[in-house]
Amino acid sequence: KKKGKKPGCPMGKKKRLPGAAPTREGAGGPVTEAELEPFLQMRFFPCAREGSVIRVGSDCSGLDSVVPALGQMGLGNRVRLEFSHDKDPRCRDFLAAVHHPRVLGGDVQDRSVECIEDLQNVDLYTAGFPCQPWSPEGKGQGLANKQRRGKIFDQVAQFIDQKSPKSFLLENVAALTYVGHKKAFEKMPATLR
Repeated sequence: KKKGKKPGCPMGKKKRLPGAAPTREGAGGPVTEAELEPFLQMRFFPCAREGSVIRVGSDCSGLDSVVPALGQMGLGNRVRLEFSHDKDPRCRDFLAAVHHPRVLGGDVQDRSVECIEDLQNVDLYTAGFPCQPWSPEGKGQGLANKQRRGKIFDQVAQFIDQKSPKSFLLENVAALTYVGHKKAFEKMPATLR
């Protein structure tokens, strides 16, 4: 028998998806082994294990993967999860059991301006706002999504505007950058500036 791709198998040829408008730093693609080599030769993480606490907060938290990611960078003992918010009660149960945020909340769409004021200032704010309004796997309704999921970015931007975290990381699907959602996508970076 020949090994390899089965006839009609979609896993054969890799299709390159159109990407979002990359930053100048990110336009070069993933970090290469040559770029990592100096750090690998040091035999320690490029991030200092000792130092001040890194206060993290997240909305649309899911499983809050940023916390273990920072741990993989060698920063785990410096990370303090100030708050996590997620609509899904199963995610909140996981967050409480595994990450122990100081504040655990529900749907960000139900959060008031006063509630944002009560939240701790953070060094790193993350949000993985819902992809269903933008994704072909969802209904792709964008801002017209009946569950208002397409407008959750507004709550994310409101937090950033009110609390001015030192840094923030937002993630979503590539479909957000497609032509059908171009106006909404172009508004997002402009809102954050």
